Amino acid sequence: MQKFSQITLSLISDLLHDATVQHVEWDQQLATFRIHFHCLRRNVDGSDLNDASVEFNLTGVHAVGVGYDSALGDMRPSQFQLPRRITANDFCEWRFRSQEASLFINSGLNEEALESSVLDWLTGDFPSFESARITFNLMFEQWRDFGLPVLHVSLLVGGDSFTISSNGVPLEIDEWERQYAAWWTGWKKYWDAKNAEKKSERPEYEVAIPAGKPEAPDLNYRPPPEPVFDLEPTDAPSELIACIRQYFESHHCRQWQRLAEVYPNPRLSLDERAKQLEGWNLTHDFGQWGYPRSIDDWWLEGSRGCLTVRGIEHQKAFEIYPSANKETVWTFFLRKRSGTWITLGCSQGWPGHGSAQQSVPEQKPWLKRWKSGSVL
Repeated sequence: MQKFSQITLSLISDLLHDATVQHVEWDQQLATFRIHFHCLRRNVDGSDLNDASVEFNLTGVHAVGVGYDSALGDMRPSQFQLPRRITANDFCEWRFRSQEASLFINSGLNEEALESSVLDWLTGDFPSFESARITFNLMFEQWRDFGLPVLHVSLLVGGDSFTISSNGVPLEIDEWERQYAAWWTGWKKYWDAKNAEKKSERPEYEVAIPAGKPEAPDLNYRPPPEPVFDLEPTDAPSELIACIRQYFESHHCRQWQRLAEVYPNPRLSLDERAKQLEGWNLTHDFGQWGYPRSIDDWWLEGSRGCLTVRGIEHQKAFEIYPSANKETVWTFFLRKRSGTWITLGCSQGWPGHGSAQQSVPEQKPWLKRWKSGSVL
């Protein structure tokens, strides 16, 4: 039996980046659960592997559940309608298409799956899953096998121990790590050659997006000196409002620890998450600042909540584009954790671009209080 530390379990999830699930099998009599992935792997010398697949075999299985949610984070659980369910028979002959999925082992992300709008236990129950030594959370972000709407599907499995193998041979994590690095080295060489010669030789590398490294931002730049949080009267619950207030104000003040408190990552400590958020700001997010002004809509059901917030986003000048203040709409997906509300993330749209709903000037008295230039 292979033994894995918690750090290694997190690394496994990273090594499954862009991996596709080919087959899933649950044998109730043998109490085993197998997942077959096609992974990004090559020989360390860069040559092709005869078999790039990786198999996870969980034994002593005593809990199997399937959680379903809409892929739209702003849908109320009470409005979610499930077109079809995965049954125990589906695991006898997996007829579903190959698709990307993430596997989390003994992860804090289990909590999200356990709160799915619909959760079916095919064997066992929540206590038996929670007491398992090893838990699998196989997450399909964009499940389309049941037609529309697109679903978020999580397979929750609890068992005693697991092994990792390839073509029937145990796969050591350090070897897998080297093979994964070799694939990305090959990807870089391929794109370098493609850019130089304008021709393609390895279609498998076309699926990856080249990573850019932006210039360091000018941290001396200051956005408009307007109140960050200046909401119109609303009947939205104060605890939801407090969450997004901390979100916006901490971003303006670059207080990454405070931002991490309301925008955590279950796989990271608070300090690690704060450093991650700061890194994102320095490389990708610097140049946009939000000023919430009104609540368009909200709902709260149990430990879930949602806020649709309208306001102004100041955008720093970029290349040929001048700085601008644009009306924008954020939709926050919220969860209650240990008595405190946090955000899992948000979507954003702009009425001026047609990606968010327009509203008439009479519905926006807050515009009159904005003194720092026109709002588009």
